[in-house]
Amino acid sequence: MLFSFDGTFVVQLINFAIFFALLNVLFLRPVGKAVVQRRAYLDNLVGGYEKAQSEANALRREADEVRNEARREADAAIARERARMHEDGASILAEFSKKAHETIDLANDQVHREVEALSGDLSALREQLAGQLLAQALPEMKR
Repeated sequence: MLFSFDGTFVVQLINFAIFFALLNVLFLRPVGKAVVQRRAYLDNLVGGYEKAQSEANALRREADEVRNEARREADAAIARERARMHEDGASILAEFSKKAHETIDLANDQVHREVEALSGDLSALREQLAGQLLAQALPEMKR
């Protein structure tokens, strides 16, 4: 017979129970506790990683929003300044155009005055020249 239920079997059974109890106290519980602690630590790390990822994503979105808002504000400021510069340029152009027209009008008036003055002088010079020519021609005719 393979198994005999005698005193040795009982001693071996008690020996196995003591060994299993010692194994449980000295190895299985500490290893199980270490496995549970390691699992909790890893779960904590994974949770921390996921939390950090979600915070980083939120910060990226916030940074994108801030950057986009700053870009919109800068574009609006640039557009306002361009419009103001265009208005300033138009007013400067109008001012210098007005000054140029005034200068041209003054020059034209001066030219007209000088032409009229010269026209009067020209009439007098014509009469004088005609008189001189007649004076020269008349003595020659008398000869």
